Amino acid sequence: AFVDAYAAAFPEPPPTFLCAKLTDRFFKDETETETSPELERCLHGLFSRYAKTGLEEGKESAFMDEEAVNAWILDINRAPGRGSEYRAAQKAFERNGAKRLMLTDFMQIYKDELEAGKFWGVAHDLWTTNAASGCLPDDAADLGTFAARFDHIF
Repeated sequence: AFVDAYAAAFPEPPPTFLCAKLTDRFFKDETETETSPELERCLHGLFSRYAKTGLEEGKESAFMDEEAVNAWILDINRAPGRGSEYRAAQKAFERNGAKRLMLTDFMQIYKDELEAGKFWGVAHDLWTTNAASGCLPDDAADLGTFAARFDHIF
């Protein structure tokens, strides 16, 4: 039978997972349904670094082409063609019928990352690309601590 060693040893078992607390920086409130305006500004700024401007349905708009996506992926994942962001960008290319990643696609990629619980991955991308200003502090220690307890390893 499974016995929780911490519960057996401590009246109040300590956390087994500690890391920077990010949710209050990425979401408007505790419901975690809407991203914060600060995060949206940071992501828009990140998109703008790589985006080009061209005509889309007769209107000028910003987009990331394949070259821009590859540069972004290389910056955040340190290797081309890897990571969930890369796979999501490829799916967006297919949906769009062209190798164009629009701002809405880019924002959705990061919203999907957050919905998957990849808070620290999003923070990594912002810090790695120097796009965190206004959303995250320079030092993760300034964020406070997220503490949780994992009692099973799968």
